[in-house]
Amino acid sequence: MECIIKKEELLRALSIVQSVVEKKTTLPILSFALVSIGDEILEIKATNLDVGIKTKVPCKTVTKGEVAVLGKKLYECSKEIPDSDIYIKLIDGSRVEIRGGRSRFKILSADPRDFPEFPSMEGDFLFEISSEGLLKLIDKTFFAASIEESRYFLNGIFVEKGERDKDIRFVATDGHRLAFYDHPSEKIDKEKMKNGIIISRKGILEIKNLVSEREDNVVFMTSENNIVAKNKDDTIYIRMIEGEFPKYKDVIPKEFTRNVYVDKNEFLSSIKRISLVGSSGLGKAIPLRMFISADRILLSAENPEVGEVDEEIDARLEGQEIEIGFNGKYLADALSAFDTDDVIMSITSESGPALIKSITGDDTTCVIMPMKL
Repeated sequence: MECIIKKEELLRALSIVQSVVEKKTTLPILSFALVSIGDEILEIKATNLDVGIKTKVPCKTVTKGEVAVLGKKLYECSKEIPDSDIYIKLIDGSRVEIRGGRSRFKILSADPRDFPEFPSMEGDFLFEISSEGLLKLIDKTFFAASIEESRYFLNGIFVEKGERDKDIRFVATDGHRLAFYDHPSEKIDKEKMKNGIIISRKGILEIKNLVSEREDNVVFMTSENNIVAKNKDDTIYIRMIEGEFPKYKDVIPKEFTRNVYVDKNEFLSSIKRISLVGSSGLGKAIPLRMFISADRILLSAENPEVGEVDEEIDARLEGQEIEIGFNGKYLADALSAFDTDDVIMSITSESGPALIKSITGDDTTCVIMPMKL
């Protein structure tokens, strides 16, 4: 096998798969990427068995073929070659030559038959969505996903049909906070999305990386116990999470005793300043204390390791005065998800969940449990 490829094209493809090329593994073949040369196309595959990525870029084919080559070294060597054209050639049964300008590398290769087999592209269509819409869905919910590996069914994002006809909804929760957001899809199979799917945390990160620099639509489907996300040139295979996502709608409060109207940016800036004192180096969350009165919020925190801090901001309260505590980071994460300037925080009680929504123009919804003061 042999081809000539533009350096920028090769680096784009290799950079996409680097995150799933295993650096330390009990299966040595997972440190390799599968490189295939076809009709003027070079295809690269890599996997860590939980997530697999396949990408293709144009090349000038001399002879077709495929080989498994050390993925990280192929990327590092290609990046340092000064010439704009890179020559790739299998020179014997165990090495691949990477050449450009006056530089030449010979990198260890392996039998492509030892590389894990990827799922078939045949499967069930779920939905299609723009890259911009997909990024919004991720950015407005992913912060609330659990990072505990043991809670695997919370360790990702739940995807289902939204309220409106063609909407897709992303939902994330770690048991202490909840975020969900609806965005129109280009096309959706309503029946298949009625019960929803769970996409793992690792899978979501790879999808975000995939679409961050692309403008084409992304199609989601299922194939052989995998969730597949693909655009024109790139495909991600994510092992499906077995398990039932919590009935999140049951924890969304319906009745409130107080509504607090506040400028999001002023509120967020104040929380960040309070957190300079209110964060603990021991990993223990210190409550952000809020005394909410008719026209203001007094925010404060007391940290025995650092000291004390307090600050007032303007707000408008409907209902009786209340003192309540929250995890400052959770509150800041939630506010950062909103695009609009004004938000409303609806409170049930000192110990019940609080709901945060935009007053106008943003479908983001966040629910946060308070902390005991």
